[in-house]
Amino acid sequence: MKVLKIGGVLVALGGASALALVLAGTGYLSFGSPVLAQGRPGELERSARSLMTLAGRGAEIGVRVGESPTTGVVIEEVQPDSPAEKAGLRRGDVIVRFGERPVTTIYDYMYGLQDHKPGDTVAVVVKRTENGKTSEVTLQLTLGTRPSGMR
Repeated sequence: MKVLKIGGVLVALGGASALALVLAGTGYLSFGSPVLAQGRPGELERSARSLMTLAGRGAEIGVRVGESPTTGVVIEEVQPDSPAEKAGLRRGDVIVRFGERPVTTIYDYMYGLQDHKPGDTVAVVVKRTENGKTSEVTLQLTLGTRPSGMR
């Protein structure tokens, strides 16, 4: 296995696939990436931002997020039976506040998650678009525990 640092992102390589990415010690991602095999770190970083599952202090909410074209982070996927699903978060929601922390970038979200531990209940504010109308919705989310292999 080979470990590289590309633009602040640690990448563990096994063959031609990325096994894991760790951002700032608080996030992780598992996927296979042909981008790595072709040596295009800019695309790797964009892929990492759009595919990562973030966790902090052993806590997770069970979403895959990406950067919003404006502000916040877009929920791209909600895992079944996850804390996010139980709280009512949906694909397409844009997280703009996590607890007391405004979220304008993926890093704000990471730090907001890192501020809490499993079992904490956090107010999450999302922008949600339904029937062409966007509104802010506040949801109460109880953080789950990251799988033991990802701590």
